[in-house]
Amino acid sequence: MKLRPFDRFLLALCLLLVVFAGLMALLVGAGALQTAFVQMFNLCMAHWYNRLVLCLVSLAFALCAVRVLISLSAPGEGRVETVTLKTTENGQISLSLEALDTLVQKSVRGHAAVREVRSAEAVGEHGEVRISLRLGLVHDAVVPEVCQAVPAAVREYVQQKAGLNVAEVEILVYQVGAGTLARVD
Repeated sequence: MKLRPFDRFLLALCLLLVVFAGLMALLVGAGALQTAFVQMFNLCMAHWYNRLVLCLVSLAFALCAVRVLISLSAPGEGRVETVTLKTTENGQISLSLEALDTLVQKSVRGHAAVREVRSAEAVGEHGEVRISLRLGLVHDAVVPEVCQAVPAAVREYVQQKAGLNVAEVEILVYQVGAGTLARVD
């Protein structure tokens, strides 16, 4: 399960607070903190506004902890995203988006002008497959030709290997010729 960045920040903050509280309890229990420090803390807590601030900070940390717990127990986080290939009376045949990504990568890497590819696949509400490609091309690539040939190759390969119709192939060419690699065909 993967936490969002905000939830990871909250988790780290709560853990740091627990570590701090544990160290303070250890120091007080071991007698390492002077009684003057404890008396100063008691003196600060004698004023109502200091107690209010302490209560608000404690409440904020408690809410952060609850938020992290809810994020950790969110249902459906471990599910694999799939696209349905076929539904029969015996059940359903699905393909994971990770497997679809492998097919897409293989079809794109077969093009001689493509040096690097990053792909992302998504399934729409009605089961349509959308593919986004970020391509790095070799230095002598003709960009319009590549951008016309690659979607056709992807659609054909995915249709042939998985039986899926690809609704859309979006291409972003982010690099042409930089850091060219030796290619052996």
